[in-house]
Amino acid sequence: MATPGYYKTNLHALTIRELVRLRGLHKLPLTYIVSRLLTRSKGGTWMPSLSSDTACLKEELSDQFWQATAFQRRAFDRLGFVECSLSKIKRHVNPMYLDAGAITYLHTGRSHIGMLIYGRFRVPQRIDKVREHLSISFTAALEGGSLTFTNTREQFDPLPGRERVLVRSKDPAFIYEQFLAHLQRRAQTVRVFSDCNSALRWIDERSLEAFESHVARGLYAKMSEEEVEEARRSVDGRQHKTVATTRVFWAIVFIASIAILLVHSRSSAGNGTIPYHGERFRMSKRYASYEDYKDDPHNLDTNDLDRIEHAITTAPIPSSFSTEKEFWHALFQLKFPGYGFGGHGGFPQSDGSTCSLYSVEIPMRNKERYILGRTSGGKVDVLDDFVFSSESNQIAQVKILGTNLLYLDSQGAVVREKPL
Repeated sequence: MATPGYYKTNLHALTIRELVRLRGLHKLPLTYIVSRLLTRSKGGTWMPSLSSDTACLKEELSDQFWQATAFQRRAFDRLGFVECSLSKIKRHVNPMYLDAGAITYLHTGRSHIGMLIYGRFRVPQRIDKVREHLSISFTAALEGGSLTFTNTREQFDPLPGRERVLVRSKDPAFIYEQFLAHLQRRAQTVRVFSDCNSALRWIDERSLEAFESHVARGLYAKMSEEEVEEARRSVDGRQHKTVATTRVFWAIVFIASIAILLVHSRSSAGNGTIPYHGERFRMSKRYASYEDYKDDPHNLDTNDLDRIEHAITTAPIPSSFSTEKEFWHALFQLKFPGYGFGGHGGFPQSDGSTCSLYSVEIPMRNKERYILGRTSGGKVDVLDDFVFSSESNQIAQVKILGTNLLYLDSQGAVVREKPL
Protein backbone atom coordinates (compact mmCIF):
# COMPACT_ATOMS: atom_id res chain seq x y z
CA MET A 1 0.00 0.00 0.00
CA ALA A 2 1.20 3.52 -0.75
CA THR A 3 2.43 5.46 2.28
CA PRO A 4 1.80 9.18 2.91
CA GLY A 5 4.45 11.59 1.69
CA TYR A 6 5.34 14.08 -1.02
CA TYR A 7 4.46 12.76 -4.49
CA LYS A 8 5.05 14.13 -7.95
CA THR A 9 3.65 13.17 -11.33
CA ASN A 10 5.52 10.66 -13.45
CA LEU A 11 4.93 11.91 -16.98
CA HIS A 12 6.02 8.58 -18.48
CA ALA A 13 2.84 6.95 -17.15
CA LEU A 14 0.43 9.25 -19.01
CA THR A 15 -1.66 7.49 -21.63
CA ILE A 16 -2.18 8.85 -25.13
CA ARG A 17 -5.73 9.80 -24.18
CA GLU A 18 -4.45 11.75 -21.18
CA LEU A 19 -1.83 13.52 -23.31
CA VAL A 20 -4.52 14.59 -25.79
CA ARG A 21 -6.64 15.87 -22.90
CA LEU A 22 -3.64 17.75 -21.52
CA ARG A 23 -2.60 19.78 -24.58
CA GLY A 24 -5.00 18.87 -27.43
CA LEU A 25 -4.76 16.49 -30.37
CA HIS A 26 -2.87 18.96 -32.57
CA LYS A 27 -0.01 19.10 -30.04
CA LEU A 28 0.10 15.36 -29.34
CA PRO A 29 3.44 14.59 -31.09
CA LEU A 30 5.32 17.28 -29.20
CA THR A 31 3.50 16.58 -25.93
CA TYR A 32 4.31 12.89 -26.28
CA ILE A 33 7.99 13.57 -26.80
CA VAL A 34 8.22 15.95 -23.86
CA SER A 35 6.43 13.49 -21.57
CA ARG A 36 8.99 10.81 -22.46
CA LEU A 37 12.03 13.08 -22.27
CA LEU A 38 11.18 14.46 -18.83
CA THR A 39 11.22 11.89 -16.05
CA ARG A 40 8.85 13.60 -13.60
CA SER A 41 7.47 16.97 -12.68
CA LYS A 42 9.72 19.23 -10.60
CA GLY A 43 7.38 19.86 -7.69
CA GLY A 44 5.28 17.72 -5.42
CA THR A 45 2.33 17.73 -3.03
CA TRP A 46 1.68 15.81 0.17
CA MET A 47 -0.56 12.83 -0.51
CA PRO A 48 -3.03 11.44 0.38
CA SER A 49 -4.62 14.62 1.64
CA LEU A 50 -7.95 14.44 3.45
CA SER A 51 -10.38 17.28 4.05
CA SER A 52 -9.01 17.65 7.58
CA ASP A 53 -5.51 18.17 6.13
CA THR A 54 -6.53 21.08 3.92
CA ALA A 55 -9.21 22.74 6.08
CA CYS A 56 -8.51 26.40 6.81
CA LEU A 57 -10.04 29.56 8.21
CA LYS A 58 -11.45 32.37 6.09
CA GLU A 59 -8.49 34.58 7.03
CA GLU A 60 -6.04 32.05 5.56
CA LEU A 61 -7.41 32.50 2.04
CA SER A 62 -5.91 35.34 0.03
CA ASP A 63 -7.57 38.57 -1.09
CA GLN A 64 -7.07 37.36 -4.68
CA PHE A 65 -9.16 34.28 -3.90
CA TRP A 66 -12.10 36.30 -2.54
CA GLN A 67 -11.96 38.78 -5.42
CA ALA A 68 -11.66 36.14 -8.15
CA THR A 69 -14.53 34.01 -6.80
CA ALA A 70 -17.01 36.77 -5.85
CA PHE A 71 -19.42 36.17 -8.77
CA GLN A 72 -19.33 32.38 -8.41
CA ARG A 73 -19.87 32.48 -4.62
CA ARG A 74 -22.97 34.62 -5.03
CA ALA A 75 -24.26 32.17 -7.65
CA PHE A 76 -23.79 29.19 -5.32
CA ASP A 77 -25.72 31.05 -2.62
CA ARG A 78 -28.62 31.78 -4.97
CA LEU A 79 -28.73 28.13 -6.06
CA GLY A 80 -29.36 27.02 -2.47
CA PHE A 81 -25.91 25.70 -1.62
CA VAL A 82 -24.52 25.95 1.91
CA GLU A 83 -20.80 26.28 2.62
CA CYS A 84 -19.38 23.12 4.20
CA SER A 85 -15.67 23.85 4.39
CA LEU A 86 -12.89 26.15 3.29
CA SER A 87 -9.60 24.62 2.24
CA LYS A 88 -6.20 25.31 0.73
CA ILE A 89 -3.06 23.38 -0.13
CA LYS A 90 -0.77 23.66 2.88
CA ARG A 91 1.95 21.11 2.17
CA HIS A 92 3.62 21.36 -1.21
CA VAL A 93 7.06 21.79 -2.75
CA ASN A 94 6.10 23.11 -6.17
CA PRO A 95 7.86 26.28 -7.44
CA MET A 96 5.07 26.88 -9.98
CA TYR A 97 2.41 27.12 -7.25
CA LEU A 98 1.55 30.66 -6.11
CA ASP A 99 -1.89 30.58 -4.49
CA ALA A 100 -4.97 28.40 -4.16
CA GLY A 101 -8.17 28.01 -2.22
CA ALA A 102 -11.41 26.08 -2.36
CA ILE A 103 -14.94 25.98 -0.99
CA THR A 104 -16.96 22.77 -0.67
CA TYR A 105 -20.74 23.20 -0.71
CA LEU A 106 -23.72 20.96 0.06
CA HIS A 107 -27.14 21.76 -1.38
CA THR A 108 -29.98 22.28 1.09
CA GLY A 109 -31.51 19.09 -0.35
CA ARG A 110 -28.30 17.33 0.81
CA SER A 111 -27.91 15.28 -2.38
CA HIS A 112 -25.70 17.58 -4.50
CA ILE A 113 -22.11 18.54 -3.68
CA GLY A 114 -20.65 21.73 -5.14
CA MET A 115 -16.97 22.65 -5.44
CA LEU A 116 -15.37 26.00 -6.22
CA ILE A 117 -11.57 25.88 -6.61
CA TYR A 118 -9.25 28.79 -7.36
CA GLY A 119 -5.63 28.42 -8.46
CA ARG A 120 -2.90 30.86 -9.41
CA PHE A 121 0.39 29.53 -10.74
CA ARG A 122 3.31 30.20 -13.01
CA VAL A 123 3.18 28.81 -16.53
CA PRO A 124 6.02 26.24 -16.85
CA GLN A 125 6.93 27.25 -20.40
CA ARG A 126 6.75 30.98 -19.58
CA ILE A 127 7.91 31.54 -16.02
CA ASP A 128 7.34 35.28 -16.43
CA LYS A 129 3.64 34.60 -16.95
CA VAL A 130 1.03 33.94 -14.23
CA ARG A 131 -2.23 32.13 -14.89
CA GLU A 132 -5.42 31.97 -12.83
CA HIS A 133 -8.01 29.23 -13.04
CA LEU A 134 -11.48 28.76 -11.56
CA SER A 135 -12.86 25.23 -11.34
CA ILE A 136 -16.61 24.73 -10.78
CA SER A 137 -18.24 21.34 -10.29
CA PHE A 138 -21.45 19.69 -9.16
CA THR A 139 -21.50 16.02 -8.12
CA ALA A 140 -24.14 13.46 -7.19
CA ALA A 141 -23.37 10.10 -5.59
CA LEU A 142 -25.17 7.37 -7.54
CA GLU A 143 -25.51 3.61 -7.19
CA GLY A 144 -22.06 2.24 -7.96
CA GLY A 145 -20.54 5.54 -9.01
CA SER A 146 -21.03 9.26 -9.41
CA LEU A 147 -21.95 11.98 -11.89
CA THR A 148 -20.02 15.26 -12.09
CA PHE A 149 -20.62 18.29 -14.31
CA THR A 150 -17.62 20.61 -14.37
CA ASN A 151 -15.90 23.31 -16.39
CA THR A 152 -12.49 21.65 -15.91
CA ARG A 153 -11.04 18.73 -17.82
CA GLU A 154 -9.98 15.75 -15.74
CA GLN A 155 -6.20 15.53 -15.78
CA PHE A 156 -6.13 11.73 -15.63
CA ASP A 157 -8.49 9.05 -16.94
CA PRO A 158 -11.42 8.83 -14.49
CA LEU A 159 -11.87 5.73 -12.37
CA PRO A 160 -14.64 3.29 -13.40
CA GLY A 161 -18.11 4.54 -12.50
CA ARG A 162 -17.04 8.17 -12.18
CA GLU A 163 -18.75 9.93 -15.04
CA ARG A 164 -17.62 13.49 -15.81
CA VAL A 165 -19.26 15.89 -18.24
CA LEU A 166 -17.39 18.99 -19.40
CA VAL A 167 -19.38 22.24 -19.61
CA ARG A 168 -17.46 25.24 -20.90
CA SER A 169 -18.76 28.00 -18.67
CA LYS A 170 -17.71 30.06 -15.65
CA ASP A 171 -21.33 30.48 -14.53
CA PRO A 172 -22.32 28.00 -11.76
CA ALA A 173 -26.03 28.52 -12.53
CA PHE A 174 -25.60 27.39 -16.15
CA ILE A 175 -23.51 24.35 -15.20
CA TYR A 176 -25.97 23.37 -12.45
CA GLU A 177 -28.90 23.69 -14.85
CA GLN A 178 -27.21 21.22 -17.24
CA PHE A 179 -26.37 18.95 -14.32
CA LEU A 180 -29.99 18.82 -13.07
CA ALA A 181 -31.41 18.24 -16.53
CA HIS A 182 -29.08 15.29 -17.10
CA LEU A 183 -29.67 13.86 -13.63
CA GLN A 184 -33.46 13.93 -14.04
CA ARG A 185 -33.19 11.74 -17.13
CA ARG A 186 -31.37 8.99 -15.22
CA ALA A 187 -33.26 6.28 -13.37
CA GLN A 188 -30.73 6.02 -10.56
CA THR A 189 -31.09 6.67 -6.86
CA VAL A 190 -29.11 9.68 -5.66
CA ARG A 191 -27.52 9.43 -2.24
CA VAL A 192 -28.73 11.90 0.39
CA PHE A 193 -26.03 12.92 2.88
CA SER A 194 -26.96 13.39 6.52
CA ASP A 195 -24.80 16.50 6.88
CA CYS A 196 -21.62 18.21 5.67
CA ASN A 197 -19.35 15.83 7.57
CA SER A 198 -20.96 12.87 5.83
CA ALA A 199 -20.37 14.49 2.43
CA LEU A 200 -16.74 15.29 3.29
CA ARG A 201 -16.13 11.69 4.38
CA TRP A 202 -17.50 10.51 1.03
CA ILE A 203 -15.16 12.92 -0.78
CA ASP A 204 -12.24 11.62 1.29
CA GLU A 205 -13.07 8.01 0.38
CA ARG A 206 -13.02 8.90 -3.32
CA SER A 207 -9.77 10.83 -2.96
CA LEU A 208 -8.07 7.89 -1.28
CA GLU A 209 -9.30 5.49 -3.95
CA ALA A 210 -8.00 7.75 -6.71
CA PHE A 211 -4.67 8.17 -4.90
CA GLU A 212 -4.21 4.41 -4.65
CA SER A 213 -5.12 3.93 -8.30
CA HIS A 214 -2.70 6.61 -9.50
CA VAL A 215 0.16 5.26 -7.40
CA ALA A 216 -0.50 1.74 -8.69
CA ARG A 217 -0.44 3.05 -12.25
CA GLY A 218 2.84 4.82 -11.62
CA LEU A 219 1.30 8.26 -12.19
CA TYR A 220 2.36 9.38 -8.71
CA ALA A 221 5.91 8.68 -7.58
CA LYS A 222 6.98 9.27 -4.01
CA MET A 223 9.77 11.83 -3.68
CA SER A 224 12.96 11.01 -1.82
CA GLU A 225 14.11 13.22 1.04
CA GLU A 226 16.79 14.67 -1.25
CA GLU A 227 14.19 15.52 -3.92
CA VAL A 228 11.94 17.17 -1.35
CA GLU A 229 14.78 19.31 -0.02
CA GLU A 230 15.86 20.33 -3.52
CA ALA A 231 12.27 21.26 -4.44
CA ARG A 232 11.84 23.16 -1.16
CA ARG A 233 14.96 25.23 -1.85
CA SER A 234 13.59 25.99 -5.31
CA VAL A 235 10.31 27.19 -3.79
CA ASP A 236 12.03 29.31 -1.15
CA GLY A 237 14.53 30.86 -3.54
CA ARG A 238 12.24 31.08 -6.58
CA GLN A 239 14.98 29.42 -8.64
CA HIS A 240 13.02 29.34 -11.87
CA LYS A 241 14.45 28.78 -15.31
CA THR A 242 14.80 31.77 -17.55
CA VAL A 243 12.73 32.17 -20.70
CA ALA A 244 15.88 31.79 -22.79
CA THR A 245 16.70 28.46 -21.17
CA THR A 246 13.17 27.26 -21.79
CA ARG A 247 13.40 28.18 -25.47
CA VAL A 248 16.67 26.26 -25.79
CA PHE A 249 15.04 23.25 -24.23
CA TRP A 250 12.13 23.33 -26.69
CA ALA A 251 14.57 23.65 -29.57
CA ILE A 252 16.37 20.51 -28.40
CA VAL A 253 13.04 18.74 -28.11
CA PHE A 254 12.09 19.67 -31.65
CA ILE A 255 15.42 18.47 -33.07
CA ALA A 256 15.24 15.18 -31.19
CA SER A 257 11.59 14.48 -31.97
CA ILE A 258 11.96 12.33 -35.07
CA ALA A 259 14.64 10.12 -33.55
CA ILE A 260 12.72 9.60 -30.34
CA LEU A 261 9.49 8.73 -32.13
CA LEU A 262 11.32 6.07 -34.13
CA VAL A 263 13.11 4.36 -31.27
CA HIS A 264 10.80 4.89 -28.31
CA SER A 265 8.62 2.07 -27.03
CA ARG A 266 6.95 1.44 -23.73
CA SER A 267 6.05 -1.83 -22.05
CA SER A 268 2.75 -1.87 -20.14
CA ALA A 269 2.43 -5.60 -19.46
CA GLY A 270 3.42 -5.31 -15.82
CA ASN A 271 5.10 -8.05 -13.77
CA GLY A 272 1.96 -10.08 -13.09
CA THR A 273 1.84 -9.47 -9.34
CA ILE A 274 0.18 -6.99 -6.96
CA PRO A 275 1.78 -5.78 -3.69
CA TYR A 276 0.08 -5.80 -0.29
CA HIS A 277 1.67 -5.36 3.17
CA GLY A 278 5.17 -6.35 2.08
CA GLU A 279 4.06 -9.39 0.07
CA ARG A 280 3.33 -9.88 -3.61
CA PHE A 281 0.34 -11.81 -4.89
CA ARG A 282 -0.11 -13.26 -8.34
CA MET A 283 -2.66 -11.91 -10.79
CA SER A 284 -4.61 -14.28 -13.01
CA LYS A 285 -2.79 -12.72 -15.98
CA ARG A 286 -0.76 -9.66 -16.94
CA TYR A 287 -2.73 -6.43 -17.38
CA ALA A 288 -1.99 -3.41 -19.53
CA SER A 289 -3.13 -1.00 -16.81
CA TYR A 290 -4.35 -0.86 -13.23
CA GLU A 291 -7.84 0.00 -14.49
CA ASP A 292 -7.90 -3.19 -16.60
CA TYR A 293 -6.90 -5.14 -13.50
CA LYS A 294 -9.63 -3.51 -11.38
CA ASP A 295 -12.35 -4.12 -13.97
CA ASP A 296 -11.69 -7.87 -14.22
CA PRO A 297 -13.74 -9.76 -11.57
CA HIS A 298 -11.32 -12.70 -11.87
CA ASN A 299 -8.10 -10.70 -11.69
CA LEU A 300 -6.27 -12.77 -9.05
CA ASP A 301 -4.66 -16.20 -9.19
CA THR A 302 -7.06 -18.47 -7.29
CA ASN A 303 -4.09 -20.33 -5.80
CA ASP A 304 -3.21 -17.14 -3.88
CA LEU A 305 -6.69 -16.40 -2.47
CA ASP A 306 -6.04 -18.15 0.85
CA ARG A 307 -2.83 -16.18 1.30
CA ILE A 308 -4.63 -12.93 0.44
CA GLU A 309 -7.43 -13.63 2.91
CA HIS A 310 -4.91 -14.44 5.65
CA ALA A 311 -2.93 -11.26 4.88
CA ILE A 312 -6.03 -9.05 5.08
CA THR A 313 -7.55 -10.61 8.19
CA THR A 314 -4.28 -10.68 10.14
CA ALA A 315 -2.95 -7.27 9.11
CA PRO A 316 -2.47 -5.48 12.45
CA ILE A 317 -4.36 -2.36 13.48
CA PRO A 318 -3.78 -0.44 16.74
CA SER A 319 -6.41 -0.60 19.46
CA SER A 320 -6.65 3.18 19.80
CA PHE A 321 -5.85 6.40 17.93
CA SER A 322 -5.29 9.98 19.03
CA THR A 323 -7.35 11.40 16.15
CA GLU A 324 -9.93 10.29 13.60
CA LYS A 325 -7.43 11.13 10.87
CA GLU A 326 -4.96 8.55 12.23
CA PHE A 327 -7.75 5.98 12.44
CA TRP A 328 -8.75 6.66 8.82
CA HIS A 329 -5.19 6.28 7.52
CA ALA A 330 -4.77 2.98 9.39
CA LEU A 331 -8.00 1.66 7.87
CA PHE A 332 -6.95 2.66 4.39
CA GLN A 333 -3.76 0.62 4.77
CA LEU A 334 -5.92 -2.52 5.13
CA LYS A 335 -7.53 -2.12 1.69
CA PHE A 336 -6.40 -4.62 -0.93
CA PRO A 337 -5.52 -2.91 -4.25
CA GLY A 338 -8.49 -2.86 -6.59
CA TYR A 339 -11.02 -4.04 -4.02
CA GLY A 340 -13.58 -2.35 -1.83
CA PHE A 341 -13.20 -0.25 1.27
CA GLY A 342 -15.91 1.95 2.71
CA GLY A 343 -17.86 3.24 5.63
CA HIS A 344 -21.23 2.00 6.84
CA GLY A 345 -22.12 5.12 8.78
CA GLY A 346 -21.54 6.88 12.05
CA PHE A 347 -23.95 5.86 14.81
CA PRO A 348 -24.40 8.27 17.78
CA GLN A 349 -24.63 6.63 21.21
CA SER A 350 -26.50 7.69 24.33
CA ASP A 351 -23.27 8.69 26.11
CA GLY A 352 -22.36 11.23 23.41
CA SER A 353 -19.80 9.04 21.64
CA THR A 354 -20.10 7.89 18.01
CA CYS A 355 -19.50 4.39 16.67
CA SER A 356 -18.21 4.31 13.07
CA LEU A 357 -18.20 1.06 11.10
CA TYR A 358 -15.85 0.39 8.16
CA SER A 359 -15.19 -2.71 6.08
CA VAL A 360 -12.49 -4.03 3.76
CA GLU A 361 -13.40 -6.47 1.00
CA ILE A 362 -11.66 -9.86 0.95
CA PRO A 363 -11.13 -10.57 -2.77
CA MET A 364 -13.30 -13.24 -4.39
CA ARG A 365 -14.51 -14.63 -1.03
CA ASN A 366 -17.85 -12.85 -0.45
CA LYS A 367 -16.44 -11.74 2.90
CA GLU A 368 -15.33 -8.48 4.44
CA ARG A 369 -13.22 -7.52 7.42
CA TYR A 370 -15.17 -5.07 9.61
CA ILE A 371 -13.61 -2.55 12.01
CA LEU A 372 -15.72 -0.63 14.52
CA GLY A 373 -14.25 2.53 16.05
CA ARG A 374 -15.75 4.52 18.92
CA THR A 375 -14.97 8.25 18.88
CA SER A 376 -15.14 10.25 22.09
CA GLY A 377 -13.39 13.55 22.75
CA GLY A 378 -11.48 13.25 19.48
CA LYS A 379 -9.89 9.92 20.47
CA VAL A 380 -10.85 6.68 18.70
CA ASP A 381 -10.92 3.26 20.35
CA VAL A 382 -11.34 0.10 18.28
CA LEU A 383 -14.23 -1.86 19.83
CA ASP A 384 -14.58 -4.70 17.35
CA ASP A 385 -12.69 -6.41 14.52
CA PHE A 386 -14.42 -9.30 12.75
CA VAL A 387 -15.04 -11.03 9.43
CA PHE A 388 -18.59 -11.12 8.11
CA SER A 389 -20.18 -12.55 4.97
CA SER A 390 -20.98 -9.99 2.29
CA GLU A 391 -24.18 -11.92 1.55
CA SER A 392 -25.51 -11.66 5.13
CA ASN A 393 -28.12 -9.13 6.22
CA GLN A 394 -26.67 -5.66 5.80
CA ILE A 395 -25.68 -3.91 9.00
CA ALA A 396 -27.75 -0.74 9.25
CA GLN A 397 -27.29 0.22 12.91
CA VAL A 398 -24.81 -0.23 15.74
CA LYS A 399 -25.87 0.19 19.36
CA ILE A 400 -24.15 -0.08 22.72
CA LEU A 401 -26.75 -1.48 25.09
CA GLY A 402 -25.46 -1.88 28.61
CA THR A 403 -22.42 -4.15 28.33
CA ASN A 404 -23.38 -5.50 24.90
CA LEU A 405 -22.52 -4.34 21.41
CA LEU A 406 -25.39 -4.93 18.97
CA TYR A 407 -25.39 -4.88 15.17
CA LEU A 408 -28.86 -4.48 13.64
CA ASP A 409 -30.18 -4.79 10.09
CA SER A 410 -32.64 -2.35 8.46
CA GLN A 411 -35.56 -4.17 10.10
CA GLY A 412 -34.05 -3.86 13.59
CA ALA A 413 -33.10 -7.54 13.85
CA VAL A 414 -29.83 -8.42 15.58
CA VAL A 415 -27.28 -9.83 13.11
CA ARG A 416 -24.31 -9.83 15.50
CA GLU A 417 -23.90 -9.41 19.25
CA LYS A 418 -20.71 -9.07 21.26
CA PRO A 419 -20.06 -8.38 24.96
CA LEU A 420 -17.98 -5.25 25.54
